[in-house]
Amino acid sequence: MAAAEVGDDVYGEDPTINRLEEIAAEMTGFEAGLFVTSGTQGNLLALLTHCHSGDEVILEEDSHIFVNEVGGMAALGGIQARTLKGPIQAQGALQPEAVMAAIRAENVHYPNSTLVCLENTHNKGGGAASTPAQMKAVIDVAHTHGLKVHLDGARAFNAAVAQQLSIAELLHGLDSAQLCLSKGLGAPVGSLLVGSKAMIQRARKWRKMVGGGLRQAGILAAAGIYALEHHLDRLQEDHENAQRLADAIDQVTGLKVIRPDIMTNILCVDTTASGKTGKEWVDIMAQQGIKIGANGPFSIRFVTHLDVSRNDIQDAIERLGKM
Repeated sequence: MAAAEVGDDVYGEDPTINRLEEIAAEMTGFEAGLFVTSGTQGNLLALLTHCHSGDEVILEEDSHIFVNEVGGMAALGGIQARTLKGPIQAQGALQPEAVMAAIRAENVHYPNSTLVCLENTHNKGGGAASTPAQMKAVIDVAHTHGLKVHLDGARAFNAAVAQQLSIAELLHGLDSAQLCLSKGLGAPVGSLLVGSKAMIQRARKWRKMVGGGLRQAGILAAAGIYALEHHLDRLQEDHENAQRLADAIDQVTGLKVIRPDIMTNILCVDTTASGKTGKEWVDIMAQQGIKIGANGPFSIRFVTHLDVSRNDIQDAIERLGKM
């Protein structure tokens, strides 16, 4: 990062940013890429680019875009959400039949259905990964009816590694995708938005409007390049650590790990049977030196990543065994 060659990215003159965006486009199979400061910003730019004020977006009811992005689509885009419940085994995938039923007919009373948003892996779905076939079923329905499809792929690299796919194979057929460089890849800042050249050109203007124009940001892009070149294959270590941790958590009375068909590095744990809330379990775990987060009234979340070693996992398992 300290040695990165920099320039003014607002004018397209930062060579390291430009290189990162070119790498992103090449490896994902899209025409162009755009470096953004966060996954939330990348998703917002995609929504603003694909939709007009008053349009409707179809997305999963527990999706990050709907639950965790401060209502940006409504506040800044005037975009309405049509939420559906995804299947628990792959919550971000959505059922194609449900998507078809949610697409608005042409009627003077209805908003225009413009975009479908998927999430892979699904944050609140316990890191559930969707398969290309599951996503293609939704993409085909959307495209048949003239809708675009955007992927919140904050952890798409986890989904690809878990299925032994290239990221291009996972993203095939989508109109745009947002990919985090932080999370499991370990970069300190940043995400990538990928799409067609025309789409990214429009998104670049939206990025400037919402305060995302960057100057000498090559230092951040250098970290992203390093992450893409060195940290993809090691994501499998996080998945293996999560599996080992899940088996130990299930041995704690009152806790049950939600297990999607394809698990990755997130463990969502139901605490209902214990009679204790998620917040209470956060405190209980903290007393054992295990730092987790509450994920709902009776839900907690464990996440493995490159700063949690195999020894750390073994230590956590031993502490869980004493509870």
